[in-house]
Amino acid sequence: MPNTTVSIRERIKTADGRWTWSPAIPLPDGKLKQAEAQRRGNFYLVFTDHGKKREPKVKGKTFEAAVLAGRAKQRHLEDAVDGFSRPDPLKQKQRKTIAEAIEQQLQRIETCREADTLKAHRQALRQFEKWSQAHYPTRRFVDEIDHEQIMGFRNWLIKDGNEKKNLKKSGNERLTANWKAMRVNKFVKETLGLPHGKGPIKKSDLGKMKPNGPPKIYPKSKLEAFFAACKPHESLRYSALYEPAFREEELTYLEVDDVLVEKQMLRVQSKTRYDEDGKLLYMYKAKANSEREVPISKQLMQRIGVHINNPLRPKSRLVFCTRTGKPDTHLWDKLQAIAKRAGVGKKRDEIA
Repeated sequence: MPNTTVSIRERIKTADGRWTWSPAIPLPDGKLKQAEAQRRGNFYLVFTDHGKKREPKVKGKTFEAAVLAGRAKQRHLEDAVDGFSRPDPLKQKQRKTIAEAIEQQLQRIETCREADTLKAHRQALRQFEKWSQAHYPTRRFVDEIDHEQIMGFRNWLIKDGNEKKNLKKSGNERLTANWKAMRVNKFVKETLGLPHGKGPIKKSDLGKMKPNGPPKIYPKSKLEAFFAACKPHESLRYSALYEPAFREEELTYLEVDDVLVEKQMLRVQSKTRYDEDGKLLYMYKAKANSEREVPISKQLMQRIGVHINNPLRPKSRLVFCTRTGKPDTHLWDKLQAIAKRAGVGKKRDEIA
């Protein structure tokens, strides 16, 4: 088992002007007393990395700075043993603060994902940021977030995480708390560039991640009522969602080139698109093993062809877009409005 212990040594000047080393000082547990924390000196960390002894100098001049650096490095070594690759906390240029990384993550999501996805990630990450400032005030960097911290956040959510003040319950449902924790885990993985399965937590840490019971499904009568309430362009859009059994994002990012007329199929594939200035327009990543070609009826293919060739359609790669040619990220909101007009259920899991 690799040695992950980190200790501190101090370079001390003796009364006769010579320099000597203090004995190794173990990392203290708990909070330091103020006088101890502010004690100044020349401190070094001592640890073994890849079989070699290392003794880097601590950048700060206080004992507290040495302890914080030592704790961060020890977590880094422990995570390496567990197979979790983090940037070295002693190399500051590689590191991102939690606040900075959250801003960048939300900007990426806002650029290429649905509005509902942005809302969900923003709430989870802002809650995590605020909670971490209160419970882990010394952890400023993303590479310091570990299993204990995310699970602590998740457990707090179950007890006190409900932000809707008009509800009597103070905590989130367990499923909601689990999803928030997974969004934080995804944020850490994407920020640090970690491979699949190498985040601070795993789904198995959280238990069941899906609601109980099968989704509710429209009977034929309600399905007919729904499509009868659609306007022509709505009928086409939701037929193209329903008939090939597409996911919401698969329809949102369906491009004209994905309409395979000769094969009478619609294609699902990952894509990243930029404008002429190199600015990201949108990015879609198909779920694992979901890139495919799906057959559709001749009638639906003809309707899609008429829609694509309509001279009034916005100029866009996308088959179904907004008036400005951007991805339409409000498919479910619009679906619920139609369901309400039709007098049928409006939950998104009922449209199947």
